[in-house]
Amino acid sequence: MRPRLLQFTLRCLTTLAGKGRGVIARRSVAAGELLLCANPAAVLEGPPHPEGIPDVSRLAIALQQAARNVPHTRAALQCLFDGSDASRQQLPDLHNMMYPSKPSSGSISSSGLQEGLQDSCCGHGNTSALHHRQQDLDGRRHNHSRRRSRSRNHSHGSKLTPQQAGLLIKYNAFEDERDDLAAAAVRGAAMRHSYLGLWPHFALFNHACLPNSVHYLVRHALVVRAVADIPAGDEVTVTYLGRPTFAPAGVRQAVLQETFRCNCVRCKLEAQTPRQLQQQLLDTFRQVTQDLKPRFNDAARHLDLSTLAALQAQLLALEQSMSAALQQYCPALNNSAVLVLQAAAYDMYELLLLVDELLLLQRSTRKAGHAVLARMGRCVAVLNCLCKGTEMHAHLATRMVQRATIIRGPSSKQALSHLLQALRA
Repeated sequence: MRPRLLQFTLRCLTTLAGKGRGVIARRSVAAGELLLCANPAAVLEGPPHPEGIPDVSRLAIALQQAARNVPHTRAALQCLFDGSDASRQQLPDLHNMMYPSKPSSGSISSSGLQEGLQDSCCGHGNTSALHHRQQDLDGRRHNHSRRRSRSRNHSHGSKLTPQQAGLLIKYNAFEDERDDLAAAAVRGAAMRHSYLGLWPHFALFNHACLPNSVHYLVRHALVVRAVADIPAGDEVTVTYLGRPTFAPAGVRQAVLQETFRCNCVRCKLEAQTPRQLQQQLLDTFRQVTQDLKPRFNDAARHLDLSTLAALQAQLLALEQSMSAALQQYCPALNNSAVLVLQAAAYDMYELLLLVDELLLLQRSTRKAGHAVLARMGRCVAVLNCLCKGTEMHAHLATRMVQRATIIRGPSSKQALSHLLQALRA
């Protein structure tokens, strides 16, 4: 696959307040538009989570080899943030990175960068599967998309040192627990893989906890699409977080704090809520993830209906308490803002849905079926607000349509309403 960046759609800008450099839209972008499709400088494959993400030390070796063998890969790596102040001052041309022209004299140019990235991907991407996850990355890509100073650039014959490779990986690498389900099915993959790699073009995007684009892997190609209308001049953002996207602000900040502090609109909204609500969101998250989820997993394995019923009662009490707190502390917020806050309690809503579905299998009633459908609708609404277009979102929306069809009938107005809700998502 040839790396793509839609011509004249994106550019890099250095004047983003509090962020340094970021990627902005040159023109108005419609939701669903393709923004980027690029191959990595180096990538490793491993078994799907939880068996193991590839080892970061092996990625450093692959990155050094790619930089040594493909000069244009090294030129792309020199565009990235390496933790230094000097690297914050540089401004790569996104279009020239993706569509290189003639080499400039006296320095390494980006000419042939596309082919170089493809060569490095094909030559070093299929390293043997590894089974150990490196804690510095922890499911996220740490990057603020900066460029290395020209005065520190390597000559054509120089090598990328282990220390330099480590810094580039620390701030720019991306890992995914598994590749896109639909893409894996289309290519007939026997199993899905986890990936750890470095995509120089993707590394230029900044993070937001409420991003306006979605990214996913199709084999080794990393695809970015807009999930909201983006006006010309606005920044295009992605999320670095993975599953912690559904955590309260304090947990998200702890994940990101090694490289920066997030100040996106979602973090600001949570910071402006009363401390009592912030604490309740955090307490609920901890109770669900540290206590209720492990108990659910054990009860589900043994089909322990009494424990499932007890968990259902606890989760219903937590849900009612959360609804009351949101109404008490944030009565003036619109529906979208409430959904953003509810996203910090998504693990609770999701777990209640899973418990209800298991109990429905054992004692199916019309009332219970409607309750499951309503809980699916709540979860889809949160995902539609927070991570529209992700595999997780599409999968649950599809399940909701199937459930509505079973309960309401394929031609009923209610089933059509749920279908339209899923399609809007």
